[in-house]
Order: sequence, then C-alpha cells, then structure tokens
Amino acid sequence: QSTWGKIFQTFSTMALFLDWVLPAEMLRESPSQAAGIDWNTEMNLRMFGCEMIQEACILLRMPQVAACTGQALLHKYYYRRSLLKHDVKTVAGACIFIASKYEDCTKKVVDVLNVLHDMSQRREGLAREPLNPFSATFTEMKNELIKAHTELIQCAWSLCNDSLRTDLCVRLKPHEIASGAVFFAIRHLRLPISENPP
Repeated sequence: QSTWGKIFQTFSTMALFLDWVLPAEMLRESPSQAAGIDWNTEMNLRMFGCEMIQEACILLRMPQVAACTGQALLHKYYYRRSLLKHDVKTVAGACIFIASKYEDCTKKVVDVLNVLHDMSQRREGLAREPLNPFSATFTEMKNELIKAHTELIQCAWSLCNDSLRTDLCVRLKPHEIASGAVFFAIRHLRLPISENPP
C-alpha cells in the first residue's frame, strides 16, 4: 500500500474532530510534546503541513475557506495525536479531503491523489510523472477509500434518520448530531481507527 493510499486511513478519525474549540487543559501540552518533540520542531512540522494544504487547495482550485478548514483540522488533529506517530504529509492529505467535503467543494479522489503525488515528487526533486489512474496502486488506494467511505455514510445516514424520531434535533446543533452519527457509525461498523499511520 502506497503512502498516499494511507492518507485516507485517518478519514474516520478526522471526522470526529469537527468541534473547533479545544479546552484549555488540552492546549497546555500537545501529545507531540509529551512524546518528546520540542515546541519549535512541532511548530515547524505543523507549518509545513499547513503550507502543503494551502498549496494543494490552490492547485485543486478550492476556495480559501476550504484551505482554512483543512489547516484548522490539522492543528486540531495534532492536539489529539502525536507527530511522532502520525506523518504530517498523510494527515495533511486527509485534511484536504475532509475540508473539501466539509466546505461543499468536494474533489474527486483522483484529483486529490494526483495533486499530492505531484507535490511530493516536486518537493523531493524527482522527475514529475502523473499518478496513473489505471495502475494497481491507484486502484487499491481508491477502492479502500470508497469501501470505507460508502459503509460509513450509509450507517451514519441511517442513524441521522433514526434520530428524527426523537427530539434530538431541538436539543443539539445539526453538526453535533452529524458528528455523533459518524462516531457511532464507526463504532457500529467496527472500522479501524488508525493509531499509527505511516
């Protein structure tokens, strides 16, 4: 499985982090600092991830609000997970994909993967060759994403529909209900939530 194919393994986890304001105790020490990464290194890696998201969103012709959402997701993610265990390139890719959905400017998987692949080749000084959408690597990456994504959506949608039989819609905000539905769908489907992506 390729590195970019693993970008979307964090999709299920990322969907749980859409509550934007973090409690003060969480902001005191990040998991990366607790794992021994100094503050400057952590900030440099976060900035690199944000620059990657910004550049990819420009190349994908996504609105600036999607780039902002993606960057906020990245920061939020690293207040819950360590940079030591979760590669910044992988998480940045997942943030782009989720931000495109969250901000209603959804991009095709092939487009996101091609942009990330191109950026990676350019940054590493490699000859720039497009990702072949007919290759086994691309097919595997796409199939993994679609399978997990479809099951998750169907289950979460059912939970949202079932919630309409209760007074939940007047007790909680729509995004809270949706986030809860995604969380319970992940638990119900027993989808793996990667604790150690590459």
